[in-house]
Amino acid sequence: MNIQGYLQIRDSFINGGLIISGFIVTLSLLLLLLTFLSHRRRTLRLHAEMIEKLLIATIMAGFLLIIYFHVGISRNVFISHPGMETVRFYVPPWIETEKLYFWALIISVIRLLSSPVDDLHIAGSRLILASFGILAVVSGSFSNPLPFFHREVMIWGLVRGSTDELQYLAYMVSRARYFYNSVYMWIHPPALFVSYAFLTMSLPGFIGMMFRKKTDDLSLIYRYLRPGYLFLTAGLILGYPWAVEAWRGSWWWDPKITGSLVMWAFYTAILHTMIYRRRLYRFTGITGMVSFIFLVYTYLLTYISTGVHAYG
Repeated sequence: MNIQGYLQIRDSFINGGLIISGFIVTLSLLLLLLTFLSHRRRTLRLHAEMIEKLLIATIMAGFLLIIYFHVGISRNVFISHPGMETVRFYVPPWIETEKLYFWALIISVIRLLSSPVDDLHIAGSRLILASFGILAVVSGSFSNPLPFFHREVMIWGLVRGSTDELQYLAYMVSRARYFYNSVYMWIHPPALFVSYAFLTMSLPGFIGMMFRKKTDDLSLIYRYLRPGYLFLTAGLILGYPWAVEAWRGSWWWDPKITGSLVMWAFYTAILHTMIYRRRLYRFTGITGMVSFIFLVYTYLLTYISTGVHAYG
């Protein structure tokens, strides 16, 4: 392991991230302000559109910086010991403090490729994008990158050459095999975050269904709910073999898993209520709002609950 090389690339990432963070927060705040003001002054809509495009471009640039950092990790953090096969760490860019950034990135891509025409939908999608831009920075994506992985590397550096080195190397090999480098890590979490992004973008449609009856709301919900539901279902299914491989023991009643299944049931219920949308228009909107609240709660279970998914 080249610990000096790792520390150098981490420091350069943090320094570069400070600039990106400043731009993201500034553009997000401007977009929030212009979105609220453009409701009264239509002349500001072009300014809001320009700021939105700049924000999307900046978020994408920030993700490229994250990729640069992760490539540096794979080149500098590796296990090379006599009698052991060399193991490199391919850390995915959607764990620890980078989760919300990846969520914001997918929202940016969806927003870039979509073109809602309803004023409520445009305003709602911009508020979502700006809010997640701020959350992505506040979560520490650039200021405190991968804190638990960093702690593992620092401990590894401390035990090198000691009697505890082989034991710690065995632990790190296990972490690489069943967590960082696992093929399921590269398909299960991103599938869920893609679903979260699509389901989040359906929120303006549900808000609209609570207060009015317009087919535009229904169209928006279908546009985002269908891929969101498919990715959510696929993500949950793909998590099963990973759980069996990594944990083996009893994990079914883990709070995160239980919460995810309940969330899936909520969105399944929405798809069924939309069959009777003419009679259950407002009820569908309320159900959508409750489902999103449960989505946020399920995400937070990683941080507020105990279990195999507990953060740290």
